[in-house]
Amino acid sequence: MSLSLQAALQILTTLATVVAATVIFIAWKQLRADHERGRRQLAVELIRYWATQLNQRASVTRKLIETLDFSQAKRLSDQKSFKVAREQSELLKAAVPPETGWQLPETGDSIDVPQHVAALLRWESITYLNKLESILVAWHHNIADRELIMEQFRYLVAPTEGHAILAQFREAAGGNNFPAIAAFVEEVQKNQTVSPGKSRVA
Repeated sequence: MSLSLQAALQILTTLATVVAATVIFIAWKQLRADHERGRRQLAVELIRYWATQLNQRASVTRKLIETLDFSQAKRLSDQKSFKVAREQSELLKAAVPPETGWQLPETGDSIDVPQHVAALLRWESITYLNKLESILVAWHHNIADRELIMEQFRYLVAPTEGHAILAQFREAAGGNNFPAIAAFVEEVQKNQTVSPGKSRVA
């Protein structure tokens, strides 16, 4: 084989290698772009799901439960009667549906929350946490776009306002029951210099 033919074959081999590498690189870039697009789409779908699933009672219940201390939260978790301060009466009234037949006492510095109302509030709280956990699992395992999820849900963690996604209740119910929520709260608290952000959902 002549030297010129060998050189030509070497050039062709080199070109083929470059072309193959370029094709692989372009395919990888496209696959990565599709993957990122899919993660963003999933995040948007999860945010939409959250917005459509929530209702006023769920939001009010969250706010009520976040005013409880650990002792109150533990009794709630155990579906036992507990007391709340009179200052919490408006939240309690909004959280308990009229069909329970229970009415707030008009007098007294504290309000006795009976067992059947505690059971209802516990169910509402667990349902709320389960829905949120199902979303934040996708954030925790990087299945959905983490930045989008963080942007839309970090408002739920505002320690100065008493918001930490039912921290006392989660602890009373068993601290390991909602690992994705716990990880999300920890991540937000590590970045307290970031503005809490606004969201359309509650």
